[in-house]
Parts: sequence; structure tokens; C-alpha cells
Amino acid sequence: MSGDLHVVAIFHPAPGKEEKLKELLIDTANKVYENEPGVKKYQIFEQVDSQTGTNVILFQETYADKAAVDYHLSTPYFGAMTELVTKESLVTKPFEVLVINPIGGFASRG
Repeated sequence: MSGDLHVVAIFHPAPGKEEKLKELLIDTANKVYENEPGVKKYQIFEQVDSQTGTNVILFQETYADKAAVDYHLSTPYFGAMTELVTKESLVTKPFEVLVINPIGGFASRG
């Protein structure tokens, strides 16, 4: 577990394009699952502000090592996803990627 790399990616969907973005991200996640054994976790979450109706989409990702990250970033479907996000203006600002390190708690109750 100590070699694992943890990443959070944050997307701010453009108004009216939330469903299109979610569809694209879910499709990408399915391809990651099918083709990237070095990706241990690639889970998508959505947070909706009940007052404004705006939402944020977050990925929680865990990679076995840096090679798995590098491979992920080089796949044609990842490149196509990032290109479409920009080309179709699916987000209000560029998505943010944070490399994070666990400092406590637990991942699951196995």
C-alpha cells in the first residue's frame, strides 16, 4: 500500500452540460476499469449545492505506482476525454488535479 499514489480530480460542470460531462466521465471510468490493472480505484462522486443547484464532480483515484499514472495519462481515451471537455466547453474552468497522501483513518472496513 505504501507505493500507492492517490489523486483527486475536480470538475466544475458548465450549466446545462452536467449530464453530458457525467456520461463522458463514466464512459472513461469504464475504459479505465477494462484496460488499466494498475488503477486500484477510480471512483466518481458528485456534490450538488442544494441552494444554488450547481454541482462539482470529483474523482477519487488510487494508482499502484507512478508507471500506472503515466500509462493512464497516455491512453487514447483519456486524451479524447480531456479534448472533448475543452472542445465542448463542458466545464466552467480547467479541471484540477491534486496528488494527496493519506494521514489517518481507514479505506474500508474489510
